[in-house]
Amino acid sequence: MFVGEWQAAYPAAKSYAVLGLRAKRPDLKWDLILDDTPTPEWSNEIDQVVVGGNRITTEVVFFHRASRTAIFTDLIQHFEPGWFKGWRAIVAKLDFLTAIRPTVPRKFRMTFRDREGARRAVQRIMAWPTAAVLTAHGALIRNDGQAAIAHAFDWLLGGKTSRWSERLDGCFPGIPSILGMSGPSRWLFPIGKALHRDRVVSSTPPMIAMPAVILTDAQSLPKEPVPATA
Repeated sequence: MFVGEWQAAYPAAKSYAVLGLRAKRPDLKWDLILDDTPTPEWSNEIDQVVVGGNRITTEVVFFHRASRTAIFTDLIQHFEPGWFKGWRAIVAKLDFLTAIRPTVPRKFRMTFRDREGARRAVQRIMAWPTAAVLTAHGALIRNDGQAAIAHAFDWLLGGKTSRWSERLDGCFPGIPSILGMSGPSRWLFPIGKALHRDRVVSSTPPMIAMPAVILTDAQSLPKEPVPATA
């Protein structure tokens, strides 16, 4: 959102995005589409993995080698109890946003159409010697980063929650993909987006000196430009 304003303010900056944003927002300038290969500008310092195969989002997860920090946008989230009020608190609980530990929201779990591809991507992420985890929606995880990521993706990597999901799919083939668009997530996703409206959810300082505009997930921008408000 506001990428157009960033590009106007810093016309010399390069804009990077995930696959799909160029078609979604052709009115914006995209210099490069991100994939699993780090660009030369940061390949000596940062690794990256694309987690795709999801009907809602495609996300690029980064790893800063020097600090051993994995950087997520939306795939891992965590809000403190009491952050949401009223009906938003109910929806947030259903979406695992206020779980005890940071985890993958329910809406994303339910909308992976290529679980095997997503599993391979997460296994690559797990191979990083991660110490800390930085997310756009939650506090910085300073220690035991690998364990935190393993917990968040336990349902996908073969843990207890993953086995239950596979049993469901074995008994009722196609149920996960059916639920992805016609089940609860069909209403959970738009309602869930309303949870974040007009809220600053990151506890980390903004990186205002970045020489590039980088969008790491495909749902970051609305399909139409957002009109300026006073």
